[in-house]
Amino acid sequence: MNMDLNDTLSPMGAEVNIIPVISEDGFPKVDVKDLPDCLPILALRNAVLFPGVVFPITIGREKSLKLIEEAESHDKFIGAVPQKDLMVEDPREEDLAEYGTVAKLIKTVEMPDGTVTAILQALTRFHLDNIINYEPFLVGRVSYVRDISPNPNDRMVKALGDSIKENALQIMKNGTFVPKEALSALKAIDSFDFLVNFVATSIDVEDPQQKIKLLEYESVLTRGEQLLALEQSQIEMLKIKNEINQKVKIEIDQQQREYYLNNQLKTIQEELGMDDTEELSKLREKAMTKTW
Repeated sequence: MNMDLNDTLSPMGAEVNIIPVISEDGFPKVDVKDLPDCLPILALRNAVLFPGVVFPITIGREKSLKLIEEAESHDKFIGAVPQKDLMVEDPREEDLAEYGTVAKLIKTVEMPDGTVTAILQALTRFHLDNIINYEPFLVGRVSYVRDISPNPNDRMVKALGDSIKENALQIMKNGTFVPKEALSALKAIDSFDFLVNFVATSIDVEDPQQKIKLLEYESVLTRGEQLLALEQSQIEMLKIKNEINQKVKIEIDQQQREYYLNNQLKTIQEELGMDDTEELSKLREKAMTKTW
C-alpha cells in the first residue's frame, strides 16, 4: 500500500509503503550506550515505526533526501518520528510526536519513477527532547527508553497475542491492498513483543493519533492491550462501512434495474412505431366513445 507523504500526493516529509517484514536476525537488540544523543529526524505521516520492524520508506522531499544521503554515506542512525499535523509541509518541533524510533539504514533503492526507497531497521524507542537544528534537515536531541516485556509464558499474554493476531488478520484481509507476504509473516510470528510491534506498524486505522499513542507505552503488555482495543474499534468501523456499501449497492442495483427496464420499454415502443404522445392520443379517442 503506497502512501505518498511527500511533494507529490501529499505535503509531507516521506512517502511510506507500509509493508513491514520480520528481520532475518530476529528481534533486534541494541545497547543504548552505543547510540548517539542526537539524531537526524525523519518526519513520518500516517505511519508509526515500532521496534523490530524492517520498514521501506520512499523518500521524495529535499530535506529527507539529504538526510538519507548523509545517513548512508556516514553510516548514521536515523530517528523516525510521527508527525502530529498531517498537512504541515515543513514540520517544526511542535508538529512532531513526543516519541519516535531509532532506526538503522539497511540500504537504499532507486525506483523507476525516480524516487528513492530507504529500507530501515527499527531498533528502540526514544523520547524527542527537542529539535536543535532545522537545516539541512531536522536534528533532535533524544533520550532512549526501553520496552518492558511481559512473561511470554503467561497464559494471559498468550491469549492476548492470539486475539491480536486474529483481529489483525481480519483487518488486513479487508484492506485495499495487503500482500500475501504480510499475511504469511503475521501468521509466523511467535514473539509477543514482535507481534505487537508488527501489527501496530501494519494495520490501517482511521485516526493516526491512536497509533502514535501506542508508541508512548513502555510496557509491551499495555501496548498490546491498547492495540487490541484499537483493532476492535477498527473492525467495528469496517463493519459499518461494509453495511453502508451494501446498502448503497442495493440502491444502485435497483436504479440500474429501473433504468434498464425503462430503456427496454422505450425500445419496444419505438419498434412498434409508438411513442408516449401517440399512446395518450389513442386513449383519449377511446375515452370519447365511452359512456362514463
